[in-house]
Amino acid sequence: MEEALIRRTLPHNIEAEQAVIGAMLMDTDAIVAASEIITAEDFYGNQYGILFRAMYDMYSSGKPVDLVTLQERLGAMDIPQELSSLDFIRGLLEAVPTSANVKYSLFRIRHNGFQIFFSNIAGVSNILINFDQFS
Repeated sequence: MEEALIRRTLPHNIEAEQAVIGAMLMDTDAIVAASEIITAEDFYGNQYGILFRAMYDMYSSGKPVDLVTLQERLGAMDIPQELSSLDFIRGLLEAVPTSANVKYSLFRIRHNGFQIFFSNIAGVSNILINFDQFS
């Protein structure tokens, strides 16, 4: 099969990303745990990376992190309206029944982040190898 026909999707787990964001809204301990294991760049979904960074910044500056304060913070940022809507944020909170398993989700995100990192390195190596063939 031709390489041009093969489409690769980067490893990700949207449910784990949603679980982490929901847990961070429920429990400040989840914010601490998340900040020790992942960064905003580890999220496949850019929207979750934005939420992660906003909540971490709020927590770091001593501001409360909850449904209302997060929505206000996002509303002040230059992001799409659907991302800063109360319904979107509430949906994430409702999708997670408890924050007790947040570390499992964090490690899933981190594992996928490593896979993406190494895939990118392999892709760059492949490009460089192919480029050398033409020099």
